[in-house]
Amino acid sequence: MITDTIEKLVAKATQLVHLFNYCELCEQPIYQQVALCDHCVSLIPRFQLDSLSGDLLNRPEIYGLYSKCVFDHLIAISPYQYPMSDWLKQFKYLGRWQYQRLCCRVLNFHLNELLKLSDFCPPDIVMPVPIHINRWQHRGFNQTLPLARTVAKVFKVHCNADCLVRQNQTGSQAQASGQLRRKQLKNNFALLPNETSYETSNEVTGKRVKLEGMHVALVDDVVTTGATVSEISRLLKAANVAKVSVYCLALSL
Repeated sequence: MITDTIEKLVAKATQLVHLFNYCELCEQPIYQQVALCDHCVSLIPRFQLDSLSGDLLNRPEIYGLYSKCVFDHLIAISPYQYPMSDWLKQFKYLGRWQYQRLCCRVLNFHLNELLKLSDFCPPDIVMPVPIHINRWQHRGFNQTLPLARTVAKVFKVHCNADCLVRQNQTGSQAQASGQLRRKQLKNNFALLPNETSYETSNEVTGKRVKLEGMHVALVDDVVTTGATVSEISRLLKAANVAKVSVYCLALSL
């Protein structure tokens, strides 16, 4: 009898060990593989989007910086500073996947906070900003894709990663001016005509739905001058997309 009880306790303890992980920052036990606890996520420097209806363009000084951009809304979680800047570099340039988990966890947490706003308007479909095929082959991944999938999962909408392509490789734009970026990116993106519709996954599964009239969430890792997302937004609106909201993990000002 005592042996049976001990075996049950050991089995239960083993199950609990597998159920819990530890926060990457404070090392407190957390449920499943979420990388960070809610407390640590909430302490990461971020924009106060709840007072702006979720849209940074409602801040006059930020709207002034992007007033000539083509997108309709700008949703950025954090300024491009530590720890976010370091995590993105570790993931993007060094391929350290644990930092992808951290970035996606922060994004997931704050997007769920946005959903609590009564006047927040979620998108109809999500698209990651594409990278050139040569860079993809060199790096092995597109760093915006896991972020886009996180956005799509939170909003329960489709993520279309095949619709947009980057036609030319422009090289690093980290130190380029806004004017140079716009020049390099002009006509650098294209929509694949066979991918401008998608199949829904709800009660009308199998029906092809066109992008025309849709509210698109365009996802990037970092937005600086807005040249990349603005050029893609121009392309999408030429295809009769109704609205483009830019989502990024960090905004570099």
